[in-house]
Amino acid sequence: MHVSRPQEHGELSLDDVRQCVLEMVIAAPDTLSISLFFMLVLLKQNPEVEQDVVQEMHSVLGVREVDTADLQKLKVMESFIKECLRFHPVVDFIMRRALEDDCIEGYKVAKGTNIILNIGRMHKTEFFPKPNQFNLENFDANVPSRFFQPFGCGPRACVGKHIAMVMMKAILVTLLSRYTVCPRPGCTVSTIRQTNNLSQQPVEENPQSLTMRFIPRTALGQHDTAHPVQGQ
Repeated sequence: MHVSRPQEHGELSLDDVRQCVLEMVIAAPDTLSISLFFMLVLLKQNPEVEQDVVQEMHSVLGVREVDTADLQKLKVMESFIKECLRFHPVVDFIMRRALEDDCIEGYKVAKGTNIILNIGRMHKTEFFPKPNQFNLENFDANVPSRFFQPFGCGPRACVGKHIAMVMMKAILVTLLSRYTVCPRPGCTVSTIRQTNNLSQQPVEENPQSLTMRFIPRTALGQHDTAHPVQGQ
């Protein structure tokens, strides 16, 4: 009697499921928190974007708390998140192994070769209207996955990518509806020293280098923003 294995039907084995759960429980909080940190820095560097994001939240939510159904209506917020992941991907390279001999644009790739995909470089191609600028116009049109892969692509893509998008939206809406965030003066994405150990992590050079102030919006006026930090 032949007992078929899940892999023979393209299904997940028990070990596959365990690995997916471990990735979401252990790896996800780290990359999610770092991504949110850089998003807040980029938001403060681009005050007009913060204004648009807050205005959209006010239009969709009014004064009530956010509901799950509201998240899909926040198109400016979604473009902001995607542009942050494009402009400064926390995981900026991934590795794949060739399963068969292949030829990619004239380059012969032998079976078993490890291939490094430079996500950061991929996100700065001429496909985007303003590839080297932080600009939400880069997502005015639908972007094919071959140009935008913050979570990888295909069967080996991040298993928690949809959950991550929902969590990032919910956290940002909850935070930005109450506060405007101010990094220390001079703190920008380009000035923060980073290490790259599977993900780009900010280095705390001194106890104050990565601190942020959370200023209640009621102290500024509901849609006002504090002074921006210049530079990218």
